[in-house]
Amino acid sequence: MSAAAIKTFAQAAEAFCAFIDSFADARPRDLYRQLESHLAQLHATIVPLITSTEMYCPAFSAHASITPEQRKITRSFISTIVLSESNELHDWHLEISGHPENIDNHSAIRASMLWDDLADIYADLSLGLIQHRATSESANVHAAWEWKSSYESHWGYHLFRASSSIHELRYQLDKD
Repeated sequence: MSAAAIKTFAQAAEAFCAFIDSFADARPRDLYRQLESHLAQLHATIVPLITSTEMYCPAFSAHASITPEQRKITRSFISTIVLSESNELHDWHLEISGHPENIDNHSAIRASMLWDDLADIYADLSLGLIQHRATSESANVHAAWEWKSSYESHWGYHLFRASSSIHELRYQLDKD
């Protein structure tokens, strides 16, 4: 994996996580415009890591983790910031579906889970950042492997769900 590609992605991950961390202080201005930009940057910069031909995970001695309490705190402040609009988008989907009683409305359920999508992206990126901050070459390659692997199996799905919800909030419900 290219050191430059790893550095570029790490910068995008750092920026996203710092933005999410700012939710603990106050609701950011232009919340959804900024989220849209961060998610697009994450997607654009993960692509070189995903297409890398290296398919192994090097040994790495540091064990990165986020405590359940840290996850709970992060989920709480993300939920506080986005819950109102997420619920509004959920209700909008039920209204336009013509069948509000349909509890299987995929788009409405997706919209109501925006906080979860953002929290899961944050958690997966944070784990890689802990490793990346170790600054050794093997730590950086391991961090890139973790980001790539977890993108393919977990946070990439959440990225696209969150992007869909944010797109609808911005361009259907005129938020931000």
